[in-house]
Amino acid sequence: LGSYAAEHASYTVSSFFDGTWKEAAAGSVCDFGSIRPHACGLYKIQPAASAPAVVTSDAHFSMGKELADLSIRDGALHFSLNWSYNTPAHYGIRLPESCKPADITDLPVTYGEDGLVRITVPGKGNWDYKIPLAAEG
Repeated sequence: LGSYAAEHASYTVSSFFDGTWKEAAAGSVCDFGSIRPHACGLYKIQPAASAPAVVTSDAHFSMGKELADLSIRDGALHFSLNWSYNTPAHYGIRLPESCKPADITDLPVTYGEDGLVRITVPGKGNWDYKIPLAAEG
């Protein structure tokens, strides 16, 4: 990572192909296991403190270009995208440690034990999600 490794105390490393992710301290080794012969691994590395942040996704066709908005404002997580494909896409989004979803019962959203908000985009279209947030604790 060169000088980037010294900029933050820890990082989130996300495997592009299988959706697994790990937290790693700067300067440590983050092991995702063996890679088959002639295969490759592709990983996203971002500061662990960055939030909101897409940590996992299977929306590989567009390489993230589909995201129009990923922000927190007015007490809500805003997630907007233009998905150009007929297949569903799944996203795992990390929130700041200070908040969690408030009420997601009427949304196609789940909140997992891993602390990620999981959003499923059903297929082609412009999608705009507004997920109300509450203070953690």
